[in-house]
Amino acid sequence: MDVFPSFFIFLFNKLNIFVDLKNIFCYTCVMKTSTLGKLLELPNFHHFYTVPIRENTESSGNYIIVFEQDKQPVFVDLKNENGHTREVRFASHFDSAGLLVGLGAIPINYWPTCQILGVQKNNNRRGLSLSSLMDGYGRLPIFKEMAERYRARGQSTIYDPYRYSYTIDEKKVIKDNQLTLIPKKEYEKIKDFHPFLQTKHGNVYAVPCFYQDRKRNQIIKIYIMGWYFYEKQLKISWKPSHSRKSRWRSSLVSVDKLSDRFFFQGELYKKGTYPVFLEDLTIKNKAYQHRLDREFAAFLSIIEEQKQRAQLRVK
Repeated sequence: MDVFPSFFIFLFNKLNIFVDLKNIFCYTCVMKTSTLGKLLELPNFHHFYTVPIRENTESSGNYIIVFEQDKQPVFVDLKNENGHTREVRFASHFDSAGLLVGLGAIPINYWPTCQILGVQKNNNRRGLSLSSLMDGYGRLPIFKEMAERYRARGQSTIYDPYRYSYTIDEKKVIKDNQLTLIPKKEYEKIKDFHPFLQTKHGNVYAVPCFYQDRKRNQIIKIYIMGWYFYEKQLKISWKPSHSRKSRWRSSLVSVDKLSDRFFFQGELYKKGTYPVFLEDLTIKNKAYQHRLDREFAAFLSIIEEQKQRAQLRVK
């Protein structure tokens, strides 16, 4: 009589093995793997060419970036002062054009560990729920410990109500740092707009900076807002200060054929058009200096990338 229970236990265990194999097979089939070099058509020698891109069926050209630090996953967060966070709910979203900017936030020592994950878009262009991360990528080695904690938490019936309370008075931040918020109508219709500085709620600051006009021996104050691509052309949104009614405008960012310097052209002074060379632009803000320096450096790296591609085409 003991044969039948033993047979059913044996059969049950076999079925469980088949279920596990099916889950693994489905998981690997759904996920597509490629490299950043193939996606962006980078030259083979590019140091980010081999960065892996993993996408599931729900992602559509929208990504987050993760790397490993002290055996823990860390996510790129451009709104964070350090450029990264350990919480996936704060991870910045990137389209394909912005991935090189995001990778610029990763310390050089951790470049070999970075990878790009496709995720669904959301209205905030930021963050992902832990459950979505685990459902889509929980089997990746980088998330092994996180997945174990997630499963253990799911088995617990205790809710932890403790949180840190905090206050952010955006009006006080603006006053203390001599910043002004830009009306949303100036940028909300620009596709894939990347501000140089914004609040956690997505409000964009006008960043004051000083341009040293070496030819005319003058220092001029202007404001910069952000950048975006229009028909593969990199543009910067900025505003001169020569008039109280100066409007925001967009200018094409180019490489000067004579000096090989990066610049954009615009009405720096009244009635006329003048070059603004980016190397002579100075941004100073004690509260956000590190963040602004990082954002501007990432912006310059995009122009450098365009320059290198153009040189390769000529050759």
